[in-house]
Amino acid sequence: MPGNTGALFAHCLSYPVRGHPIVFYGTSILQGGCSSRPGMARTNILSRRLNREAINLGFGSNGQLDCGIAHLTAEVDAGVFVLDFVPNVTVEQIETKLVPFYRILRDRRPDTPIVFVEDPVFPHTFFDVQAAASVRRPNAALAEHCRRLRESGERNIYYSLRCAFCGAVGDHGSRR
Repeated sequence: MPGNTGALFAHCLSYPVRGHPIVFYGTSILQGGCSSRPGMARTNILSRRLNREAINLGFGSNGQLDCGIAHLTAEVDAGVFVLDFVPNVTVEQIETKLVPFYRILRDRRPDTPIVFVEDPVFPHTFFDVQAAASVRRPNAALAEHCRRLRESGERNIYYSLRCAFCGAVGDHGSRR
């Protein structure tokens, strides 16, 4: 059909479900900074696999639980919030900023599931004691906060082991 080339493919396209997107918040790894090309960022892979729109709020060296970002994120009528910030924060930041960040999301979206994703365990951490501790401490702090939130009666909170979330241990989502 001359002049209407889009009509040739319109029946073949499968558009993602746009209502209640998956909202990801986190680091440059989440953003796709470690992917070989944009389509290989884990957010994009999951969007395709689930046929669901994804909003990627990954910030290079800056996904540090800032409340201003939480307020903006909470404006989205999300199907789920996936919080993947641990590689960019310290234990002290988790201790002081996690609950206020969470409260902003939860107060605005009381029924929306929230998934906390731990820091990846890279292969070198099996041989480097300091590197292993730098991963273990923030993950333990995050797990403890999730436990406390659940014990206080909070619902729809999930804790995801990195390897369960994105594939093999050390996988940044770029192998698929």
